[in-house]
Amino acid sequence: MVSKYSEVPCTRLSDGIQRRLLNRGGNLMLVEFRFDRTPQLPTHAHPHEQIGYIVSGEFEVTCGDETVLCGPGDSYNVPADVQHGVRLLTERGTVLDAFTPQREDFLE
Repeated sequence: MVSKYSEVPCTRLSDGIQRRLLNRGGNLMLVEFRFDRTPQLPTHAHPHEQIGYIVSGEFEVTCGDETVLCGPGDSYNVPADVQHGVRLLTERGTVLDAFTPQREDFLE
């Protein structure tokens, strides 16, 4: 299935964070997060495995007890139920996250 970016709705999560559910199928979901002058996405955990890819910007990525500076081209893996979060260090940034199973809470 093909999704056209121009047709994918954008959800504003908070002042400065936008989410686009780019595509999904089977057990997999791809989501874009755009950050605009927002210092961080609060640390959280969920029962989904997650792999993230930094498209633009610089972020401090925390996964469990480890915190690493990440920039464009870097990626991270978050096991299910592990506390994690990101903090934007630049003016803007974009992250692509893949989740399995799909985040049903993103469909509401």
